[in-house]
Amino acid sequence: MSADPSAAPPRARLRVGVTGHRMPPKLPHESEAPLRARIDGIFDAFAGAARKFENTSLANLPARDSALARDFVVVSSLAEGADRIVAEAGLAGGCKLEAVLPLKVDEYAKDFATAQSRTKFDSLLARAAQVVSLDGSPAERPHAYEAAGLFMLEDIDVLITIWDGEIAAGVGGTAQIVERAIADGIMVLWIEPTHPHAVQISYAGANKAAQPVSSENIKSTFRPADEAAIMQAVQEILESGIRHGQGAAGPEAGNPVASSFENSRDHHLFGPGPKLLLALDGGGVRGALTVAFLERIESLLDQHYGREIRLGDYFDFVGGTSTGSIIAGALALGYRTEQVKDFYVRLAPSAFKGSRWRIPLLQAKFDASGLRTQIEAVVGNRVLKSADLITGYCLITKRMDTGSPWIIANNPRAPYWKSTGHGEIGNEDYPLVNLVRASTAAPHFFDPELLPISRNEALLPDAVAKPLKVSPARAIYALLERLGLRHPAKIDSSNYGLFVDGGVTPHNNPSLALFQMATLKPFKIEWPTGPDKLTIMSVGTGTYRPRLSYQNLGFARFTKLAFHALISLMTDAEVLVMALMQWMGECPAPWTINSEVGTLADVAPPGGKLFRFLRYDVRLEKEWLARELGVQVTDDVLERLRGMDDPSMVDQLYEIGRRAAEKQVKPEHLLA
Repeated sequence: MSADPSAAPPRARLRVGVTGHRMPPKLPHESEAPLRARIDGIFDAFAGAARKFENTSLANLPARDSALARDFVVVSSLAEGADRIVAEAGLAGGCKLEAVLPLKVDEYAKDFATAQSRTKFDSLLARAAQVVSLDGSPAERPHAYEAAGLFMLEDIDVLITIWDGEIAAGVGGTAQIVERAIADGIMVLWIEPTHPHAVQISYAGANKAAQPVSSENIKSTFRPADEAAIMQAVQEILESGIRHGQGAAGPEAGNPVASSFENSRDHHLFGPGPKLLLALDGGGVRGALTVAFLERIESLLDQHYGREIRLGDYFDFVGGTSTGSIIAGALALGYRTEQVKDFYVRLAPSAFKGSRWRIPLLQAKFDASGLRTQIEAVVGNRVLKSADLITGYCLITKRMDTGSPWIIANNPRAPYWKSTGHGEIGNEDYPLVNLVRASTAAPHFFDPELLPISRNEALLPDAVAKPLKVSPARAIYALLERLGLRHPAKIDSSNYGLFVDGGVTPHNNPSLALFQMATLKPFKIEWPTGPDKLTIMSVGTGTYRPRLSYQNLGFARFTKLAFHALISLMTDAEVLVMALMQWMGECPAPWTINSEVGTLADVAPPGGKLFRFLRYDVRLEKEWLARELGVQVTDDVLERLRGMDDPSMVDQLYEIGRRAAEKQVKPEHLLA
């Protein structure tokens, strides 16, 4: 892949694991020195493969980017013997060290009999860039060692083993881990302790199926390997597996535990970069456009990697407003876009179902119970801290009783994540269905959402609880209160919050809000910035300039004017966000902001561009649709396409989105 200076550069990334014997007799003292020399030679071969890769794939990068282009990691449990030999060789060769401990540190240290060994363990642990303890049971040490070995195999490209070749004598042994690695298609380099000068390799190839293996034939899968053979195999791994934002193994599709973190969410949020962020606009049924763009993105990734890729694995942080929060939540839960499309087509008619006894101006246009039912079908009874969220997830809503936007994510380091001793519910414990419903509570279309924010909440008084369940009752009670014929119900705002759609904040396009959360210090994610370190992909739900002439005000002009003013304000906020994102971001495919500004692709803030920015959207204007997509529509159809609440337009919106995605989403946008 040739380097594109306008895109995030590829990286030579390699993750190396180790398994092997600890001490004599399986690891003779006299073998240690030649073993160390041989392991050093293996890491020299890794470096040689990286240099060869950099001289081809990275040859055109500026020096600043080339310095960041190699990312080698050695993963070790730091036990005596093989684990430490390989860890020390990796550190000496410029690798980062990640430690995977089978037990808590104090308990694991009991494995090391001498003070000298414990000191060496402490010294290596202090040099580790990442440490994860699997918290195994001291009473079941073999199973804890097995868990650590299998954890390591989840995210490595090469396994170095110092092994006597004997079959597994029990759980968690070297032979078991080697057998599993070969079955998983991982390249294995084997050195026998009694023959430390020879290296053997078991590797089918980067794009070939793993070899059938069992304890009886495991050794027959190996062949002798010199430094040149090792270099060639590693270079093949680097060339076949490189992708922006991931290691040599490619996206972690279906990987239950990634890198050196306890779950894939934390790996995506806090692991090494580069990083990929996906922001999805609000827009009611026009979210069908978003689904079409996401299908195109997923399809290109599937084609490139030769297997099904979940966007929740590909992106490190996904977020949305209103309808975007539903789609983003589904992706974060591991749904494929085909599934998202399926429930979205079902969601629209159920969610935008009119209330039978609706009283105009006194009652929301749609009954929210259908929307809640469809949201529950997607997120179930999960809470924000759920491990089922496989990546970072953020949604935006507006709390009216405090006048504050809520930009809330499954970030365990964020303020207000944990519950306090004063009864407030911590962010981690909010039910997803409540949060997503709050983000979609669009004024006029749906009733606001009254959510408990305290563990001390009292039961809602009947004067509120009954109207919440029976829409006509709410309208009648409100009218009686307005006429002074009924006392208004009082709600303690320390126990309940009143929420509406996040689209009435400046963040209907949530890309700026997500960028701030991912990079600003108070949120404690603090991703590095720069086009080579961060890509932000923003997907819209159709844009147009809302117009209202005096002649069109008609009856109830003040109500109509207020509604159109709100819609216009939302559009103005989206234009401002687009201008800021283009100004701060490097834009391979910029959008025109307006006729006065044009694009800001060639303008940069002081210090340079902060990220790579890609925007996919549709202009719901007759001329644009005809010119760009060959779609002809009447004025009446155009008006219905622009609406956010007409489920009969979902299929046509999806088809427009599909055409736009084919034209706008390029392979080089995703794989640069």
